[in-house]
Amino acid sequence: MVSEEPSGAQKPDYSDSAWKIRSKHRRRLLDRLTEGGATVSELARDVDLRVPHASAEIKRLRIDGLVSSDLSAGSRGAKIHLTESGWESVRADEWARASEASPMPDDSSMCCLLSRDGPNLLLGMMEPRDSPLLLIPDRPPVPIPGDSGSTGSEGVPWSWAILRERDPRWFDLSSMEPKPSPPPPSDPENIDAYSGERTVVGIIRARLLDAERPIAIAPGQWFSTPDFRPAPPLPEREYHRGQWVLGSCHEMSPEIRPKEPVVAVMEDRLPRSMLLRTARTNSLVIADLGGLDTEGDPYPIAALDPWIESAHPRLSDAERRRRLGALRDRVSKSRKARTEDSTWRRFRRDWGESTFTEEADSISVLDLRGLRGSAAEALIRWAVNDDAKPPSPWKSARMCRTN
Repeated sequence: MVSEEPSGAQKPDYSDSAWKIRSKHRRRLLDRLTEGGATVSELARDVDLRVPHASAEIKRLRIDGLVSSDLSAGSRGAKIHLTESGWESVRADEWARASEASPMPDDSSMCCLLSRDGPNLLLGMMEPRDSPLLLIPDRPPVPIPGDSGSTGSEGVPWSWAILRERDPRWFDLSSMEPKPSPPPPSDPENIDAYSGERTVVGIIRARLLDAERPIAIAPGQWFSTPDFRPAPPLPEREYHRGQWVLGSCHEMSPEIRPKEPVVAVMEDRLPRSMLLRTARTNSLVIADLGGLDTEGDPYPIAALDPWIESAHPRLSDAERRRRLGALRDRVSKSRKARTEDSTWRRFRRDWGESTFTEEADSISVLDLRGLRGSAAEALIRWAVNDDAKPPSPWKSARMCRTN
């Protein structure tokens, strides 16, 4: 006979510290796996462990049923993923640490440091954030006695952290149940639903921009934003004094104005599109404009100079100059100039039906759609090396290549 399970199954008490993951190696690996699957060597690199130590801990995680592999155990290149039990273990650890954030303050803009492991932080908050950047005090703020307006942030060093997730995971500390995101304080219609004693907290992972900064705050400590503008997250001389505005990252940070080129790999289309929309003012944009309500300008005819070198690397300089002159005449003038068949075929293959202009100063946006790699490279070389078109104060030669 199969015994029946009691109808009122008791929910786990996540406030019990027994739910916390004690092993640092295990916690780092599980935390990393919440961002996606990875091989053993990738996991070891990302969490700063030696491969044998990472491999041994992953083996224990597999035995405990917290991770699985997309290939058989021991196969090279196999990716490790969290199982449902693994996700449950991560959530239980977070909820156990969040239970230490009680009692919650009245100021809903405050944040709580729940735990820190190197540069990785687990934070608690009571309302959604507008910026992915967050300021963390290096030590607990202490209000000035007798000063009702003091928050204790005066003279306290602050560190910048970046959120690793889009949204917090909200749950009720009193019932240990998931909850929807509380409405923002500016919403007068819904704020009554969360008035009175605060019990709903949002949990979110973050990472310090400077991993070496000391954070002397005990877990469960709530803190507010500073009353003054702290040092910016990037070196001011290199990233906040240029003429070209890349964008803004936080209301308490100056605009990002890099003086030197910035190179970044952005695989997602959304951030690339946002960058092209916000950073194209006073800049030269070279990009795939697919999905944007923008048309590209005619291409600079001077870009054919670097292109002819890659199209005919074995020809002599004199022969390349001759072919370049004929090609420029053919694409820029109404009369049909004679060009070598091999040069014209390569030109049409790389540039298609592109139109060109000699007025380079009027160019601000160059569309890479329909161009082959050699043509796109020629445009970039032209933008970087063209001595006849130096950047002026209103047009920086910054490039946003996104293809």
